[in-house]
Amino acid sequence: MVRVVNNNYRAPKRPVSQPKGTRKNTVIHDPWAGTAGPKPKTVYAAPAPAPVAKPAQPTKGERLYLAYGSNLHRGQMRQRCPHAKALGSILLQDARLVFRGVADVEYAPGEAVPCGLWRITPSDEAALDRYEGVGGGHYVKELVELTDGREALIYIMTSEGIAPPSEYYADVLRTGYRHFELDKNYLDRALRHSWTKKEHDEQTLARRGRQRQSALHRRLARMPERVAISLLRARASNAQTEGEM
Repeated sequence: MVRVVNNNYRAPKRPVSQPKGTRKNTVIHDPWAGTAGPKPKTVYAAPAPAPVAKPAQPTKGERLYLAYGSNLHRGQMRQRCPHAKALGSILLQDARLVFRGVADVEYAPGEAVPCGLWRITPSDEAALDRYEGVGGGHYVKELVELTDGREALIYIMTSEGIAPPSEYYADVLRTGYRHFELDKNYLDRALRHSWTKKEHDEQTLARRGRQRQSALHRRLARMPERVAISLLRARASNAQTEGEM
């Protein structure tokens, strides 16, 4: 069970109007400007820094939702939850990104997971419940507390196995990381971990069986080169030890 506090919300930057007598001097990136990725926006120096506007509080029935997997992808999220609105990104503290065939987060003191922050409606939440398989016991819903006192919904898997994702799924996540301007190093570490610590359980084996039947998901994400070299060295060492016995 993940209970995380001390998250750092990064609000979208707003352009500052140009006062008289000032000149262009700064370029920033708005990661939430569109699905094609960040676009540079020109802003102007102001006599005093403009206050950062807090995101609007959800209206009645709406929730904040943290995405760390394929729901970082704006196109896929738009299909599943057409009323959802991207608000920015959050670094989920004391958690670690892992793969159980698909992305999950687990409690890990001192570590962190970058997430996308969405505002969703009740119909969006119902669609997420169906997609994540809450009714079938594949995910549970948790609430995490943000530093401003608000709570955000997050889905946690009930599986504990470790298994690499499909190549297609990994590419979807890479696109989602670009959409929210997240640090891809977190994703790369989780992919390496999925190969070095691979250990199936009933759910990951069943998921892999479904992947093999799908043209999109049949191919697994490529094993990182450093992991492949390490495995080859271990096998060579074992073969040598057995030959000496």
